[in-house]
Amino acid sequence: MKVVFIAELDSEARFDTVFDRYTVVISDFFSDKYYGEGIPKMCLCPVCRPSYLQLKQRVRMDHKDKIFYCDIMYNFEYWVSADTVGREADFFTGFRQIIPFLEKRKYKDFDVAAFKMDMEAFLSEYI
Repeated sequence: MKVVFIAELDSEARFDTVFDRYTVVISDFFSDKYYGEGIPKMCLCPVCRPSYLQLKQRVRMDHKDKIFYCDIMYNFEYWVSADTVGREADFFTGFRQIIPFLEKRKYKDFDVAAFKMDMEAFLSEYI
């Protein structure tokens, strides 16, 4: 499975210090995994912006290109004051937001259980 990242970040939160360090690690982990033809590619978008913007989490499936898009929402106010260890733990914990959307929508030809198991195995190395 191919995992790519885009992001909506505010520089004040210093999210990029964690984002830049770990996105390649996540992409590499999933690069040799196969969960079926239903979702061969995921585009994950960490969002760490001030709460007054009232941004909503976006999730969509591009059925033509078979790309699952999902925002991963982070608490901006927490990130502004958190230390590096706290930021890293929160960054990885945020990836658990993906699973309920995959379970709820039941995408054809996609092994959600295997993906969830691999995601938890990956996260257990960092949390």
